[in-house]
Amino acid sequence: AQPYSNRALIWNHALKYDLATLDFDQAVHLDPNNDVYLSNRCNNWYDQAQFDRALEDCNKAIALNAQNDDAYVNRSNIWIDKGELPRAIADLTEALRANPKSAIAHSNLGNVWYARGDIDRSLTEYDEAIKLDPKNSKAYGLRGERWRLKGNLDLSIRDLNMAVKLADAVSNMNPLTYTQRGDTFRYMGDYPRALADFDK
Repeated sequence: AQPYSNRALIWNHALKYDLATLDFDQAVHLDPNNDVYLSNRCNNWYDQAQFDRALEDCNKAIALNAQNDDAYVNRSNIWIDKGELPRAIADLTEALRANPKSAIAHSNLGNVWYARGDIDRSLTEYDEAIKLDPKNSKAYGLRGERWRLKGNLDLSIRDLNMAVKLADAVSNMNPLTYTQRGDTFRYMGDYPRALADFDK
């Protein structure tokens, strides 16, 4: 089962969700009580916006292993997209109880507090995510965007430059990060650099 799961993760990372699904299905078929396989398949369903299937797999994973922090984090993504923020907070609280060093759980909590209009609290969570995982380009990008919304363009650019640098270092260019930085350059009146980022 493990080779199927490993290959499925590669397909998912390459955005080949149909191929990932085939391999995840095979891994789960061979080892139906493996909470990690179910949690990873949940994430693959989420990436395809198939939230009901994703919830089913995450619920099963958590029933099998209440300490699977990734399953709680994956399920929180679904609740966030559905606008069910109290449920997302509950799952992320459980994720951090199971694994206090989960950078992604802190980053997701930052997204929840932002969605609830509490930018300062979201910044605190992104700070914690970056402290736990200093190479987390996504957390830098999100924190940079929040600094822009607060009007602190210098801190915004600092974080967004780091987000771009980290993403490029692993050959994982993230168009959203360039868009976020382009927005900040635009607010600064630096239109040539804004256009250069938007072109990427």
